[in-house]
Amino acid sequence: YRANSEGLNHYLLSEESRVEQLKKSIPKLVKELGESKVTAGSEVKYYQGTEGLKQMIWNVVNQKDEFLGLGYQDWNATVGKNYADKLRQKMLDNKLRSREILNEVDDSFAFTDLGKGYSQVYEHRAIDPKILLINHDTYVYGDVFAYYYHYQGEYFGVEIHNKEIARTERQMFEVLWKIAK
Repeated sequence: YRANSEGLNHYLLSEESRVEQLKKSIPKLVKELGESKVTAGSEVKYYQGTEGLKQMIWNVVNQKDEFLGLGYQDWNATVGKNYADKLRQKMLDNKLRSREILNEVDDSFAFTDLGKGYSQVYEHRAIDPKILLINHDTYVYGDVFAYYYHYQGEYFGVEIHNKEIARTERQMFEVLWKIAK
C-alpha cells in the first residue's frame, strides 16, 4: 500500500468546500428558525437513555413552581446519586417544592447526601399498591405532564406540553394525595 497524496489533497479541498457551503447556509437557517412560530398549542417531546432522562429531570427542577409526581424509584437509579443530588441541591437553593406519591417511602432520606434537610422542599406520601401500583415516574409542572420510564435497561421519557392535560393530571394527583398517607 502507498499513500496517494493527490487523493488526500483532493479530499481536503472537497471538505473545505463543503465547510464553506455550510458557513454560508447557517445564517439563513438560524434566521428561519428564529422566525418560525409554533402554530399548535401542544407539543410532545421524547427522551431516550440516561442522558435523555437527565435532561427531563433538569427540565422538572429548572422552573419556579412546585412540581408533583408519582414515584417509582428515586432519581439515583437512573441518573446516578451525584447528578441527582446536584438537582436536589438546586431545588433547595431555589426553594422549589415537590410532592410525590410512592408505594414505599424512605423517611430516613438515606437516598440523598442532603439527608433530612431535603425535606424542606420535598414531601412524600405512600399509597397502597393495591389501590395504585406505581411502576414508572410521572411529573406535573407548569403546563407539562411527563412520563419517565426506566426498567430492565429501557430508559425513556415523554413530555406533553399542554395546559389542559397538565391541569387534569394535577387534579388527579390531588385526589390521590388525599388518599395517600
